[in-house]
Amino acid sequence: MPLLSLMLSRPNSHRTLLRKLFIEDFPNLRTLSGHGIQTPVSLEDLSIKNCPNLEAVPTLGNLKSLRQLHIEKCGGLTSIPSGITSCTSLATLSVIGCPNLISLADQVVSTLQSLRSLKLSDCGKLQYFPKGLQSLSRLGEMSIGAYWEELVSIPDFQVPSQLERLELLGWPKLKSLPQQIQDLASLPSKL
Repeated sequence: MPLLSLMLSRPNSHRTLLRKLFIEDFPNLRTLSGHGIQTPVSLEDLSIKNCPNLEAVPTLGNLKSLRQLHIEKCGGLTSIPSGITSCTSLATLSVIGCPNLISLADQVVSTLQSLRSLKLSDCGKLQYFPKGLQSLSRLGEMSIGAYWEELVSIPDFQVPSQLERLELLGWPKLKSLPQQIQDLASLPSKL
């Protein structure tokens, strides 16, 4: 059963502000219409799940308060929403089960300086790791994997020094790990 859940709050004024938006189980949804999510500039949490035909998410450029973005099982999605680099408060980015995702612009991840948790998995057409991870001074948790199935070794990437938890999710043909991952003696949790 499709679910559209809104969480509204009423600050001291008489205006109602949209804080959370959850869109789930809409099998025929192809796009979130309009020219971007224009009105709810106060949005803090956006979750889009189980929308297999979703092809586009509007620009997030005006969502400066967005703290969490979860996109899961959206098979038609080929790229991360534009404007995400403007989400300066984004602490959690989770993109899971988007098999047609082919684009994750290099500058996207490295500009998200408030990011604490990054999860990118089960995106079968994504062929590379995000660049600029070492510049994320707050990143404490990272779960990445199950990208391009033909990958036989994980490309070298810089592990952020403050990382506390690292999950590498399997690749069927993987034969080796980069040396910097093997040398992580100080990482509290290696899975």
